[in-house]
Amino acid sequence: MKLTPWMLTIAASGIIALMAVGFLFKKLTAREVVAEAKVPSRSLPMAISEIEAGTVITRAHIGNGPWQAGSDLSPDTFTTAEGVIGRIAKEKITAARPLRGSQFYAPGDLPDLKVSEGMRAVTINVGDETAMVNGLIKPGQFVDVHMTIDGPAAGDRQNRQFGADTMTLTLFDGVRVVAMNRSYIQSSVDRGHNVTLELDKEQARIMLLAKQKGTIALSYNPTGAGGGGVSVKSEQDRVTLQQLLGIAPIKEKDKPFMTEHFREGMRSTTYFEDGRRVNYSGDNDFGGNDNGGIPLNRGGDNWSTSVDKAQKNQDVTQQPAASSAL
Repeated sequence: MKLTPWMLTIAASGIIALMAVGFLFKKLTAREVVAEAKVPSRSLPMAISEIEAGTVITRAHIGNGPWQAGSDLSPDTFTTAEGVIGRIAKEKITAARPLRGSQFYAPGDLPDLKVSEGMRAVTINVGDETAMVNGLIKPGQFVDVHMTIDGPAAGDRQNRQFGADTMTLTLFDGVRVVAMNRSYIQSSVDRGHNVTLELDKEQARIMLLAKQKGTIALSYNPTGAGGGGVSVKSEQDRVTLQQLLGIAPIKEKDKPFMTEHFREGMRSTTYFEDGRRVNYSGDNDFGGNDNGGIPLNRGGDNWSTSVDKAQKNQDVTQQPAASSAL
């Protein structure tokens, strides 16, 4: 069939008519689209990740998150992070949920110390993070406690008794860590270096003295609890700087043999070595060697052992009693 201009005009008119009818039908049946109203929300402090019970809250634990205004919130919900910082979690806290006051101890309040029966809790400062295994130790783990003592200075009187060598010794084996920096879980070492240990009565007394007289360090003990008491029992439990450097200790020379002479209320001393009299100034209490005599009355206490010449030559031997007449 041959298309003519007349037929093309009729077809175009029909298409236009159909489109007009469709547009009118859609217009009559269409409904107005209503935009859904947005639910208002507010920003509240929340835990960034799960927080274990006993954790001291820092800003690193807290972030702000959105919460629908229409959702129910308890009256003790925190609205700012400042109210949470520094408090200790009572329970495990879920992330991305508003924080409530009932989940934390009151400001300044702390959990009860939990130690085994008959044990004591003692807190020590271990100097720096390297002395606590770079902060990798956790409460509940066991550690060995070490003490380092600096030798007395040269010329110190203690040198004669204790020597002048620096010493490190192991005080206790396998004691439990109760808390670190007031936290009952692993805490950041940038907040301090205080460690609370569980010790028996003897260990507690020794620890109180040791932390005043030396530097304390900890080492991780993977074997667990020790036998209690003090671990310093032999040379194996301590090392000196001389031993570390391979220096043999100088043997102290024996003191000379001393004789004392008491005569007419005076005291003098004489020293002998290898059968010969020697000069020796080690007897500082009475002036040293062969001094010709020091009065026994040395304090002006109004008493004296000296006697006059008549008494010195007097015969004080006991005479036999005269026989009684029969």
